[in-house]
Amino acid sequence: MQVKLKNRIATSNHILSLYPIHEAADILGKTGYDAMEIWAEELELQVRQRTTSVAKIKAVLKKRGMAGAMHAPLRELIAKEPYKYNICSKDATLREMSIKRTLDALDFAKALGFGIVVMHPGHTDSPDDKVDMQYWELQVDAFQKIARHAENLGVKVGLETMEHRPKEFITESKHVDKILKAVNSPNLGVTFDLIHAYTHGVDRPIELLDSHHPNIFHVHISGHSKDKTHVPFSMTIIHHFYLDKVLERLVKNYSGMISIEGHTKGIVEQTKYHQKQVVKENLEYLHREMKSLHRE
Repeated sequence: MQVKLKNRIATSNHILSLYPIHEAADILGKTGYDAMEIWAEELELQVRQRTTSVAKIKAVLKKRGMAGAMHAPLRELIAKEPYKYNICSKDATLREMSIKRTLDALDFAKALGFGIVVMHPGHTDSPDDKVDMQYWELQVDAFQKIARHAENLGVKVGLETMEHRPKEFITESKHVDKILKAVNSPNLGVTFDLIHAYTHGVDRPIELLDSHHPNIFHVHISGHSKDKTHVPFSMTIIHHFYLDKVLERLVKNYSGMISIEGHTKGIVEQTKYHQKQVVKENLEYLHREMKSLHRE
């Protein structure tokens, strides 16, 4: 029997990508999850293909007593040649499309009754680009538009601090704080991603956690390998002691959702059985190893 945890535990429909989203929600509910985080571009694609609907998803979540969160889209899936979104691109067409798709994700969240939308910040168009004033101005302008729409809908937006990788320039708490201060909206806060934080160094997560408090709206957790971020816990090179230490600090002041992002896409051939095993084993690991989440 699973122990009771202090926080609602969610995971991403992206891990169950071979299933219609409403079926994925049912699987997660039966497995023991309290919530589901839905990737907006996958929802939009499935709605267009009529393999799922907002009504079907809402019905399953209600039946299973589950909450939800929306992950703003990362890439265009419907175009003949998929491309990655960038809300601060210097290409005006790409930038405006990226902002529009993010606003659409907020609308989806509202329709589903979700209170939180997770999103990545914009990035440079090329790894060789200098992060100049224009990129910062475009970044802030995009978040002002997004925050304004979020306020109108009554939805919160959690901005992720990114890992160190090419093109990213929102990688430290001071970068996020710069955006939050410039936008100045109660509906714009932080999604604290433990694994993004670990890419900055094993000693950095608690430092970043403390610097983001009390603006944390949402939390991501997963495993991490030498070659890939967001792998299942079964593949992680980070000892559970370090994750639990951060969670112990987190839950003293955070009672919101914790969403597991560990998946094997791009590592292992995907089958429906394998995907179900991944979400099952991820949850079992969290219950077994993250003692700080256990209710007393």
